[in-house]
Formats: sequence, structure tokens, C-alpha cells
Amino acid sequence: MDSIKEGGDIFAVLADEAVDKSNNEQLPLVLRFVDSERQIREEFVGYYECQSVTGEAIADIIKKVVCDLGLDFNKCIGQGYDGAGYMAGSCKGAAARIMADYPLAKYFFHCAAHKLNLCVVSTCSQQSIRYTMDTLGEFARFFNFSPPCQSLLGDKVQESCPRSKREKLLDICVTRWIGHRQVDAIEGFLDLAEPVLDTLETIANNHTGILNSDSKAKANGLYHTIATFQFIFAATLLREVMSLLRGLTTKH
Repeated sequence: MDSIKEGGDIFAVLADEAVDKSNNEQLPLVLRFVDSERQIREEFVGYYECQSVTGEAIADIIKKVVCDLGLDFNKCIGQGYDGAGYMAGSCKGAAARIMADYPLAKYFFHCAAHKLNLCVVSTCSQQSIRYTMDTLGEFARFFNFSPPCQSLLGDKVQESCPRSKREKLLDICVTRWIGHRQVDAIEGFLDLAEPVLDTLETIANNHTGILNSDSKAKANGLYHTIATFQFIFAATLLREVMSLLRGLTTKH
């Protein structure tokens, strides 16, 4: 932490919550500061297991870690967390509890792009839309995690769309509904819908023994999904709406 002290001891705390493979809550902690060369830096401090995910417990962990690092929390001038109640709640959240002891440690809300993403996720509660997003991810993983299936898809793309630059489906990002990747994933799927449908039919009816019964059953289920008007309509609607939002999260 010498770099923080050399830069004037002023810093901000950034944290989020995560779940490890053992299903234990972990708190990754990052310190943001200006070093002696007046460069803004963000340094990862570590992961800290949370026995409880209350605002009080999270605040205690953050204060203890900062203290153990030999830093003065009175020099903390900012906090940045996600929007979860136990992190950002105005009364009992970790940010509020820390500000009660250290008034200079102001809590800064999400950037506009993050807020927009949360609004989109919240408003897209219509079941068919959420189902379509989840299923688009299933299509991508079905092909991307199976070389034989991906090879068949590549052949079908060359047959029906020889000029297409796409041969693979992009997976959907489950936490970021807006942005280039999400739109590219939806557009890519719709562009390759015909060869994808043909490939799934081939896999479902395959009797060569190259693919196991699980792959055939999965392909059959996905085939009947993509062949419905409701699914194609929802995917097309998502593409149109997400395309309008993409520019709002792009740096110019």
C-alpha cells in the first residue's frame, strides 16, 4: 500500500459480491487511488469470505481490511458497489453504515450505462422475452461446446450462406443486456437461423453413431423451439430494441 501513502493516503473502496465453487459468498475488494505520479490506479486487494451478507457484516469486513492494510479510513473519499440492498441501501446498506462513521466516504451510484442496463433487465420481465434470451444462450453453448456439432453447422453455413462471415453463435451475456456483444449474439443467431435449423434437424435424425443420444435429444428440443413463430418474433424484437440501445453504451 506504499503507492497509496506516497500519493497522499487518499483512496476509494470498490467492492462486489461473488459466489465461489463451494457456494460461499466472497467479497472481492479493490482500492482506487492516485499515485505519486498523479496516475489513477485500481489495485485488487483480495477476496474475503462473507459469513453473512448483511450491510453491517459487509461494512465490518471492508473496514477491517482497510485497517489491516495500515490505511486510515478517514482518508477514504468514495465507495462504489452494485445496487444490491445490503450494499447500497440508504439506511442499512454497507455504504450507509460506512458513511455514518466516515462521512467523507461518499457512495457513488452506477454510471448511466449500468443504470440503463438495470432498467432494461427490470422491464424485460415478459416471460417469452426472458425465455428467448435464455434459449439463445443454449443454442450457442450447444454448438460451441461440441466440435462435431459446430463442424456440421459450419458446413451448413457454407452451403446456404457462402458469403456469410459468421460460422459460430455467440453466447448471451446474462448480466449485461445492452452493448455490442448482446446485439451481435442476437443478430448472428437470426442471420444463421436457416443453417442452424438444418443442422439441428440433421443432428436429431443422425444415425451414424457420431453423436450420442443426449445430443440428438437436445438438438430435437432446440429444433422445435426455433421453428416456432413466438421464438423468432421475440428474437427479432430483441434485436430491434437492443440495436437502438447499443449506441448509448458506446464511446465516441
